[in-house]
Parts: sequence; C-alpha cells; structure tokens
Amino acid sequence: MKNFFLSITTLFGLTLMTSQTSLPKQMIMFIGDGFGTSAKVAARMSLGQGTDGKRFTNDAGYHILALDKLKYQGSLTTHSLNSWITDSGPGASAYSAGEAGKLDNESISFDVDNGISIETILEKAKKEGFAVGLVTTTRITHATPATFGSHIWFRDLEDYIAAQYISSTEAQYEEIFNNGSSTIAPYSPDRDWVLPTPKVGVEIDVLLGGGARHFLPNDYVDNVVDANGSNIISNSNPVTIKGKRSDNVNLIEIAKQRGYVHVNSRDALLNLDITQFTPENNAKLIGLFNASHNNYEQDRQMDATWEPSLPEMTEMAIKILKAKGGSKGFFLMVEGG
Repeated sequence: MKNFFLSITTLFGLTLMTSQTSLPKQMIMFIGDGFGTSAKVAARMSLGQGTDGKRFTNDAGYHILALDKLKYQGSLTTHSLNSWITDSGPGASAYSAGEAGKLDNESISFDVDNGISIETILEKAKKEGFAVGLVTTTRITHATPATFGSHIWFRDLEDYIAAQYISSTEAQYEEIFNNGSSTIAPYSPDRDWVLPTPKVGVEIDVLLGGGARHFLPNDYVDNVVDANGSNIISNSNPVTIKGKRSDNVNLIEIAKQRGYVHVNSRDALLNLDITQFTPENNAKLIGLFNASHNNYEQDRQMDATWEPSLPEMTEMAIKILKAKGGSKGFFLMVEGG
C-alpha cells in the first residue's frame, strides 16, 4: 500500500497542477498516533461489535467506527529502514513523503545515509499555492507533525524543528541564531544546521498544539491570556507557560514579526477574527497551549479548560486555511497524539 500514499504525496506536485475540476481542493490527513490494526480491533471489541450485548447504547450505528464506513480502506507498512519497530519519525515520514519516507529510526523526513532532506506533501502543496497547516495534541515540534514541515537527522532536536517551522529562507533561519538575545550566537551551519532545501519558500499557515517550551527562552514565563488579553486564572493563580530554549531566543516574538498571530488559550483561539486571514496577506496563526504536550481530553475537561480540544483546534484550522487557500484550497494534517 506504499504506492497509494506515494500517489497522494505526488498529487499536489503533479495532478493538481492541471485544470481537472473533479479533484478535491482540500485534503485533511488524520493520524491517530499508535492507532494500528490491533488498536482498531480493541476499539471494535470494546464497543461490542458482533455481539448481542452492547456495551454503550442500542443504536446499531454507534458500534461501527467512523473509519469502517469509509468507501475505501488500505494499509501502509510504517516500519523504519533499520528496524521492524519504528518510532514516530520514520513512521510518520512514510505518510508525509511516501516511499521516499522509508527512513532510519529517529530521522525526520531526512535520509541520514545520503544526507538528503525528503520533500513532503505539505511542502509540495504549499509550492503549488495551497494553504497548509499542522494540528496536534502533542508538542507541535514532536516527531509526527515535524515530519511534514521540517527535516533533521534526530527527532529530539525540537528547538531546531521550531526554528525551521517559522523560517522560509536561509536568511530568516540564520536570523534566529544571530538574535541579540542568543547565548550561542553567531550562527554556525556546522552546529545549527542549514534550512533544508524543501522548506525554502514554504510558510506554514497554521500551527496548533503544544510545545511552547521550544519557542520560548529558557526560564521565560508566558502568561496564558484570553481573547481580551486578560490573564486566565486557575486556583487563584495566573496560568503560565514556561520556556526551555537553550539559546534563550524568543521564537514567538520572531514569529509575530513574520506575520504570525499568536494565541495560547482556548478563548483566544475560538474568538479569532477570521477575516484577518486572506490569500493576499501574510497573516498566519500559531497557537501553543502547553509548554509540552496538551492535556489528555479527560484531564483537559477537568483541570485545563483553557486549552482547546482537538476538534476545536481542527475546526478553527479549517476555517483559517479555507480563508488563506481561497480558490486554490488547502492541506491539513491533524494528529491525535
């Protein structure tokens, strides 16, 4: 089934260049982290499929997974090149880059043996004029989203992944490491990597998830604020997010200078003025709602209601990407991580 996903990754680079009006203008790729065959079987068993006694409800339609209703289904091997047991780096690279994404463990859309960055479906789509976005409940710099919008040999280099996300030229990339606040300046390509060729010219229009610590300086404390800019209070204390970047550079401030609107709460996200995002302007969105991963849904509802849910992030991302993509369309990856 690798060829199926390879055809998807070439779709934006080749097919959508034509004037065929029957092709979709939007593509949303949903990824359930670790949601393989055995997890699907367990979900069906838990719902009581095929048994007389149903666990939750007598509505027969409830017991069928949404994915079981799809007209077409297929499978894809996601083991890495050097192990039958993959990690999310090469696992997701197989989705983001097709057959070329079969890579060694811990690599992020990067062929370690040949030193080559592998172009992804998100990058192909953006270069063809589509709006593009990434949504996840994990850190936005975590392996799965990273394989769509960055390239690096080791998945844990999340500070560098964050820097790649908000850079579309080598000059912008170097500017981050030459920042006046940097404790490691000046920029050194041997130490700081080089903006990978497939990422050059690619701006990611929507970034939503956790992982603010890789965008904020070490020990920097950012207040979580609502749509009016007021501090959100929990247990009589302001809710804050703490940074962890070892170079002490504030990527959020740099992102704002590059056209990103920044939000860090559910209220601020859901009350965004969508009209500020158009195909003609440089407005983009970055929403980071936790220093690390967003809370699990049950914990979010009970103890972190200022964080948006995955459906809420997805809905807002679709609205903004529709506005940014205009008549062309958009590509969006959504991960339940």
